[in-house]
Amino acid sequence: MNRFVKHCEEWRPFAPSLLESAVEEYLIDGGSAPFMIDAYDIRPERTDELEAVLHPADDSTRPQTVREDHHPSYHRLISEFADITGVPVVLNTSFNDHAEPIVQTPTQAIKDFYGMGLDVLVLEDLVVEKDVTKTDRRSALSLRSEDALDPIQQ
Repeated sequence: MNRFVKHCEEWRPFAPSLLESAVEEYLIDGGSAPFMIDAYDIRPERTDELEAVLHPADDSTRPQTVREDHHPSYHRLISEFADITGVPVVLNTSFNDHAEPIVQTPTQAIKDFYGMGLDVLVLEDLVVEKDVTKTDRRSALSLRSEDALDPIQQ
């Protein structure tokens, strides 16, 4: 992820977003952490599940805990991921390319989306996908609303 998406050093850690209801299952002495400012140790039996979000020096992590009453859409996303994988945790990182400020507008998001190794970008109810084939390496922009049946080619 660091090499192809963020374009930064491999050792830089990522953070997890996890359902607040799963804190005791994954964190040692964990608690509510909505702002990713507290570091915790991961329960040893869970480290294999969370390798991508562990700091390489000490296997600690700086999580964001997610409550349904604070972030209903994000909570639903993580819950559905948990239903599929059995892990109520997703990787969370700032949306910015190396040495650039964090994205703050849809225009900046589209710009970084095309400069980074991302396949899909979601902006509220809009889904943006890159269409790349092996014979044609140019990206085509595809926009669709969350409930649309067919993508609208732009």
